[in-house]
Amino acid sequence: MESLYLAPDFMACHAAGLSPDLDIPFLLARGERRAAVRAALLKAACLWKMQGKFIDRAPDQLRPVLLKPDLDTMGELSRGPLKDRGFVDFVTALNKELVAAKDLPTEVAIKPDGASVAINGREKKDCTGGRCRFLAKEGDEVIVTAQRFGYATLVRTLRAGEVGDYNMDAVDRETERQVAAAVHARNAAPYANCASTQLANATAPTISGSPPTLDAIGAAAARNLGRVLVLVDVRKQTASAIIYDDTLHRVVARREETLGPGSRRGIDVAPDLAVDALREWRRETATHWYKSWKFWAGFAVVAAAATGTTVYVLKEIDYDGGFIQ
Repeated sequence: MESLYLAPDFMACHAAGLSPDLDIPFLLARGERRAAVRAALLKAACLWKMQGKFIDRAPDQLRPVLLKPDLDTMGELSRGPLKDRGFVDFVTALNKELVAAKDLPTEVAIKPDGASVAINGREKKDCTGGRCRFLAKEGDEVIVTAQRFGYATLVRTLRAGEVGDYNMDAVDRETERQVAAAVHARNAAPYANCASTQLANATAPTISGSPPTLDAIGAAAARNLGRVLVLVDVRKQTASAIIYDDTLHRVVARREETLGPGSRRGIDVAPDLAVDALREWRRETATHWYKSWKFWAGFAVVAAAATGTTVYVLKEIDYDGGFIQ
């Protein structure tokens, strides 16, 4: 778009801006905040240059970014290639009008808790129990993105001043995609070619206060001398165990439990869920590659404690019915 604008070929620039890849909410949902601002400015600039009825549509391209002060749209305008004095004055006047809009308390609640939540492409670090509170300009539409391992990415649009309650969908195919990507990438990791004894004695990586990353799962996969990963996720209100079979490339068992008042903590429930999921896996895959519980040697577990996420390696040779951490 920039090259077409400078050519100048404003009609072609406008046509290029209609691409779904340059949709402002789409870019913000992906965390591409600067790209969203640049796209909005170029879309508006091309319309403004075409004059006539097109100029009336330029503000619609600018509002989604100007109503979000933290995107620094005016700073991007001053640093960018759009130097036409008339257009700069046009954007400045619109920005002055929108900056005066009221700040409205806005709230998002994501279930289950433990998800990483981004507002307009920027992660919110101060959410409590899956609930995020913030201010948004009247008339704005906020882009909410939530991500958590084993769940489909959630993207929603919320109007300023509203409360959005959203449930994430646990989907095994998303777990399979994410684990497969981690397993595929493990060969590039520095520990991929280590001897098994080095892997067994290595310090387990910890990712404080966040869901397991693909790197963490890849580390677990690299340590895994068997072909199975148990992913145990512990949160304040939920606990779950997922069994991923690296030979079959799919999730073969899942157990989840919602934690209510008076129930055990998730960190206490998780071992039972893991054992139940492993028993289900054993029943369902009785004709599969293993014949005993000796696959525990080097067995990798990705688990989330109440205060964060840790990768554990189970080093026992024989499974004795307990959960070893």
